[in-house]
Amino acid sequence: MGTTSHKKLTSVFEVRLHFRPEFLNRLDDIVFFQPLTINQLSSIVHLQLQSLEERLKEQEITISLTDKAIQSTLKKSYNPVYGACPLKRYLEKYITTELSKLIIQMKLSSHSHVTIDTDANDQYQFCVQQLQRTTSSRRTYEGLDEEPMMDVDNDEEYDNEFSSCDSNKNSPQAFSKRMKQSPRMKK
Repeated sequence: MGTTSHKKLTSVFEVRLHFRPEFLNRLDDIVFFQPLTINQLSSIVHLQLQSLEERLKEQEITISLTDKAIQSTLKKSYNPVYGACPLKRYLEKYITTELSKLIIQMKLSSHSHVTIDTDANDQYQFCVQQLQRTTSSRRTYEGLDEEPMMDVDNDEEYDNEFSSCDSNKNSPQAFSKRMKQSPRMKK
């Protein structure tokens, strides 16, 4: 604990040597950061995966990373200078993009689980497992026939509502003519 306070005192001394008192007086506080630990970074990876799973929830797709894949991700993405920011971008670029490609190629469909692991070359491997459908997860849509979103039989109402768009009074020429007749434009 003594070394931490010594580091803070040394840092404050260095800051005072480098910056003018006028500048330091404008600062509310000086904040000291510590590098993130591996456990904290692993927690961040899990939080990012939960966020990704939320986006895939509607399609009933779940994902999990093996410990080996998490370690590989941390090794490839973590930079102590930038903290956890590159981690989020890395996951988006290499995990989310690959999952999107699998969905587009129809290799990953609804009601699936994806396990992400790494091979001997530290490349990601996506293992897709189709899950059994249960009747409780089946969606039902009630009330669709009760109230249509748009009444297509009543063309007369539609024509009346938008007929003013076709009239000549809204044409660019008519607008220009009205502007020229305006008292403000005559000056």
